[in-house]
Amino acid sequence: MRRHVVALSVTLALTGAAVVGVASTTSASTVSSASPLAQQSQAWHRDAISLLNGYMNTYGSTLSAKERAHITTLISNADAAMTRLDTAVNAIRAATTTAAHRAAVAKALARFDAAKAAADAGVAEATPLLSARMNLFEKLNAKRDADRILGQLDALGSAIRST
Repeated sequence: MRRHVVALSVTLALTGAAVVGVASTTSASTVSSASPLAQQSQAWHRDAISLLNGYMNTYGSTLSAKERAHITTLISNADAAMTRLDTAVNAIRAATTTAAHRAAVAKALARFDAAKAAADAGVAEATPLLSARMNLFEKLNAKRDADRILGQLDALGSAIRST
């Protein structure tokens, strides 16, 4: 349960929520012209960032400077991984041949796996830092949010695999 309690905070931290604003992930015109799969990836990225910003606003001031720096690094790395995933997913639509499509899907799956691995590593590192600052109800809410966000990430992976 402890892993899931703070999974939201860390997973979202790994997606770049506290470092990058929602508008930086993609423009509104880009989203409207993107494929449904790319829109799903970009929406997950934005949702994760928004949610993590809320957690960092609530708990960031309770962290030491060293802890904040560490989580900021995790966030930056995760944001970069999610941006690479967004780009790879968007490239699937641009593939003009079957071989190019297969290659684009393979690259998107590799980027998905990298983003998921970064999230898992971040959860393991950030859980002890953040869970110590939450009461029981906050932990339960974090678990609910984590389950929702991680479910969306898993759905994105399934959608990539089925293209």
